[in-house]
Amino acid sequence: TQGKYPVVVFIHGGGFNSGSSEEWAYDGEQLTRQGLVVVTINYRVGVLGYLTHEALKEEYGHDGNFAIADQFCAIHWIKDHIALFDGDPENITLMGQSAGAMSIQYMSLCEESIGLYRRAIMLSGGGLPRFAMPLAAEKTREFWLELMEIAGCRTIDELKVLDAYSLFTAVEKQKSARTDTLVNTMPVLDGWYFKAPIEELIRTPAPIDYMLGYTSNDMFTKWLAYDAHEFAIENRGYIYCFDIPVRGDDNGAFHTVDVRYVFGTLDRHSSYSFNDYEHRVSGIMQRYVAAFARTGDPNEEGLPIWMRGGMKELRIDDGFHMCYPDIETILKNTLRPDPV
Repeated sequence: TQGKYPVVVFIHGGGFNSGSSEEWAYDGEQLTRQGLVVVTINYRVGVLGYLTHEALKEEYGHDGNFAIADQFCAIHWIKDHIALFDGDPENITLMGQSAGAMSIQYMSLCEESIGLYRRAIMLSGGGLPRFAMPLAAEKTREFWLELMEIAGCRTIDELKVLDAYSLFTAVEKQKSARTDTLVNTMPVLDGWYFKAPIEELIRTPAPIDYMLGYTSNDMFTKWLAYDAHEFAIENRGYIYCFDIPVRGDDNGAFHTVDVRYVFGTLDRHSSYSFNDYEHRVSGIMQRYVAAFARTGDPNEEGLPIWMRGGMKELRIDDGFHMCYPDIETILKNTLRPDPV
């Protein structure tokens, strides 16, 4: 049965180690008023989502990337059943923030993504920033063997039956002693989902519509912006920079603040006060998302024009205007800069 409303599936962030779709900022009620069916999903994170071990590879055909498997499983289920909720299974848009945005980027490099969804919106994390490039699964196994040793487990079977308190006590002990937790607790090159180096796969991502952006005080802002623009240019995507600082917060337009504007949840459990203009911005961003989910083009009558292609970005500050980004290396430097 063909449902009549476009579907937006949201994947939360949390640095691949935390987060939940239950967080207040991700309430989809306002977006549904734009004529969308909104679904938020959960997936395994940290040790449960990215553990690598030879025994797991023998059992499942791959190790690590169990979070990716969860995300694909959820999207397949949604595609099979969303018509029961009046959603169109042939018009699914994935939307994610931070690690959720990067997860969408990873999935769009997999053969399994072809035909599964039509569009992707990546908030504060699109373009696979340099600091999120995955290691080979084999290179992260030492990290997880150390965790098993801390937890007192000699085998994977022992780890599987370990109680949650003991497991996460070991996780926190290891985390406090190492500085490389993030690079070991994220998607890996496994030969299963990712059949070639990411640097090669990223040249031919899924041929879908892309919308992506970053905030003016995002993670490694210059490098995130560079990678996002590069991806948008190569894939004719729509790109924005969100530059409305949060009053009362020294971090300004901080990482993922754009998400609450997109969901229309500015006043939900917030210690900040948002003015009329900021609420209007939120309404415009919701309309952009809805138009993009319907047609692959965020533009509609009455909204500031947003140009495709990545050479210019939609700057969202005291207005909405297209401009060349204030990042010299984006268009002048042919080498990808490395983060500091």
